[in-house]
Amino acid sequence: MYHGPPKPLAPPPGTVLPEPIVMSQSSLTHTFTRTLAPLALAAGCTFSLTVQAETWLVISGASHHFRQEERDWREVNPGLGLEWSANRPDWKNLYYVAGYFKNSYDKHALHAGVRWMPWEWKAFRFGGYGLLSTGYPSAVLLLPGFSVETRHVGINVVLAPNIGDYSGYVGVQARIRVD
Repeated sequence: MYHGPPKPLAPPPGTVLPEPIVMSQSSLTHTFTRTLAPLALAAGCTFSLTVQAETWLVISGASHHFRQEERDWREVNPGLGLEWSANRPDWKNLYYVAGYFKNSYDKHALHAGVRWMPWEWKAFRFGGYGLLSTGYPSAVLLLPGFSVETRHVGINVVLAPNIGDYSGYVGVQARIRVD
């Protein structure tokens, strides 16, 4: 004989249930920044060093902001990261990027994304970056840039224009090939 769906189990009367866990935006960001992002970066680095053909150590260094009067910008930006080639013939000069640096807002910034430099002239490559990053007013960064490189060393230059209230800047990183 069918008596309908089973009744949900309920705790005995008088049982005190724990409060639900509620995480604020800042605690979620803290969890991402301190735990998940470093794990993702480590996994990506391990994958890149074992599978990809071209791997670069990136050393973040300096920036210069066009609107100096807006704030006291931090223009020494130490950090480390990796770039590794995507090995896709249909996407020439596409690299995956991930790393950490102290940004111009004097905040810790973790970033991951791509660097695509499809146009070449001698040792110069031109294109840009698409990144997700912590430590900025927007988590999504689309930045034009170029690189100059030889077989073993290079320099990345990011050129962000002034847009509205946002101060543009020039940023520089050194690259060392490690594969």
